[in-house]
Amino acid sequence: FIYSLETQRERGAERQAEGEAGSTQGARHGTPSWDSRITPWAEGGTKLLSHPGIPHISIFKSVHKKGKILRVCFFSLDESELLTVPDGWKEPAFSKEDNPRGLLEESSFATLFPKYREAYLKECWPLVQKALNEHHVNATLDLIEGSMTVCTTKKTFDPYIIIRARDLIKLLARSVSFEQIDKELASGEYFLKASQKKRQKMEAIKAKQAEALSKRQEERNKAFIPPKEKPVVKPKEDF
Repeated sequence: FIYSLETQRERGAERQAEGEAGSTQGARHGTPSWDSRITPWAEGGTKLLSHPGIPHISIFKSVHKKGKILRVCFFSLDESELLTVPDGWKEPAFSKEDNPRGLLEESSFATLFPKYREAYLKECWPLVQKALNEHHVNATLDLIEGSMTVCTTKKTFDPYIIIRARDLIKLLARSVSFEQIDKELASGEYFLKASQKKRQKMEAIKAKQAEALSKRQEERNKAFIPPKEKPVVKPKEDF
């Protein structure tokens, strides 16, 4: 994240020499105050900064752009403190025991759909109602107004289920079949733009190619038989 923005290198160097740590500049930009123990500037425009609440070292790198110095903060983490997630672990589902009293207020969302989707929605709407009734969410299809509405009930216990129901009716209005909605919501592709989807697809292809290349390289290394080398004969020394 951006820590501070200075227009002159000299101002930053003077503050570091005085040990002010740029706290006034950070407060001006709405950023937290940091400890004043700062090392002098390095040749590459990098400085080390320590924070009293964080035992690890923070590295600030300055980026020169149009005569300005933009400092970007990178935190170094101790990998020994990170927890390892076992393979196949899934986050437990939200159950009624987690919220036995239910919701305090009723929430609802509505969206419009085009005329050509009316026939398909009439056909699949019983399946939509059945899926949402399992989570105690009511779904209403208004063919006259051309809208779909979802709302919570007194029995609804999951506070996030109404958001998923809202996304469901949005996908139905945008020509996504009911069978593909769960995949769209799980992968998050619905929230991406066309350029982001294309970039994500290219990154997946490159990652797959890199994995196949590394696998082939490992197979070559295993199959490689090094040639036998003759022992080195030391020349006789003449006395």
